[in-house]
Amino acid sequence: MLEELLTTLAVLFLLPIFPFSMLSNFILSKFKGLMLLFVLSSMFFTGALLLSSYENQTVIVAISVVALFSTMFYALRLLSVSHAYSYLIFYYSTISGFAWLWKSVDGEMSVFFIAFILPIIGFGFLVAFLDKQFKTTYFKAFKGLGNVMPRFSVLLVISIVALIFTPYFPGFRIFIEEVVKFDIYYLIAIVISWLLISWSGITLIEKLIYGVAQRKLHYRDLSPLQTIFLVFLYLLSVGIGFIFMEVNLG
Repeated sequence: MLEELLTTLAVLFLLPIFPFSMLSNFILSKFKGLMLLFVLSSMFFTGALLLSSYENQTVIVAISVVALFSTMFYALRLLSVSHAYSYLIFYYSTISGFAWLWKSVDGEMSVFFIAFILPIIGFGFLVAFLDKQFKTTYFKAFKGLGNVMPRFSVLLVISIVALIFTPYFPGFRIFIEEVVKFDIYYLIAIVISWLLISWSGITLIEKLIYGVAQRKLHYRDLSPLQTIFLVFLYLLSVGIGFIFMEVNLG
């Protein structure tokens, strides 16, 4: 009993839903650059591993209901962030709710982790690149990157599109195949969450890519090696995305 309780608390911290996410997000906010990406990825992997072996279905279903509203809350929160690091952290809190929902319908957690981690790594790498160059990820500190950093901008748009559409696949399965397990209001909440994620992603592209670049800043684009790495990562993500759809939606 004690072991199960400790496991539950550990997963709630590693795959955080509100209010446990307040502690998780506070800790994540203390890291920057690639270290933040490493810590977040480690939390994601460990949480998915623990949740995959968690067998108390009653607890999972109960938490998944709370997780849905946590997902909707953080999807809404994504609209008001002013730093790219905050966007990454709140996005993680958003998909953590989806992880609990995915587990409640007997979804394979390893597939969930692989599908989500690649877009997160790509976006986190680009955020770290911004921070290293400008010493900040505050959106108002720079804009118009599409004119001065074309490789970065194209890959940023791709990464945000990946962040937007990846939650669609587990949400689609829950909505279509598992409709009998959820009240219609929960299914509506899933759709609202995904729409809010989409809206926040489009807003993020608008803030960073468009506008007039500030002349006082020195802009350095991604190197060819960095570009090749991210292109490979996104191609791999697309391939895994098709596998995800075939295995879990088909």
